[in-house]
Amino acid sequence: MSTQTPQAPGWGPPTSPPPKRQHLVAKIAVGVAAGIALFIVGIIVLVAVAVSSSSPNTQAADTTVATPASTTASPATMPVATKPKPAPAATFGEGTYKVGTDIKPGLYKATVTSGMGYWARLADPDGNNILANDVKTSGTMYLRVRSSDRYIEISGTTFHKVG
Repeated sequence: MSTQTPQAPGWGPPTSPPPKRQHLVAKIAVGVAAGIALFIVGIIVLVAVAVSSSSPNTQAADTTVATPASTTASPATMPVATKPKPAPAATFGEGTYKVGTDIKPGLYKATVTSGMGYWARLADPDGNNILANDVKTSGTMYLRVRSSDRYIEISGTTFHKVG
């Protein structure tokens, strides 16, 4: 009588042939090419950083440069022109606006054509303290922004300054 003992899983002849050598060579070649490409990119980045960080007026320490006397102010002492802050816009859509900075006090008008138009005068930017508000589904809305208001919230429409 011949009895066969069962073999443990994974033991016995391989179920598929080992990978061919040429596939291994191709994978190595691709890896080497990628490594060389990354090395070249790294060198280019280093050179670009070094060039951009060097000053075009850099001189050796032992070099002396004679500069003529001048009656004009040096660039370090010349006044710098600053742009004035832009005036607040006259048209306001969805959002919360700080009175005096983003939106000026005055009378604003909007026309609600579809959906729902909403405005609120707020004491804080979170909308927790509503001083006054209005909602319309159609028609004309008016909003009077007061200098005592802190914030204005607008939703569903666009207001235009009329006065």
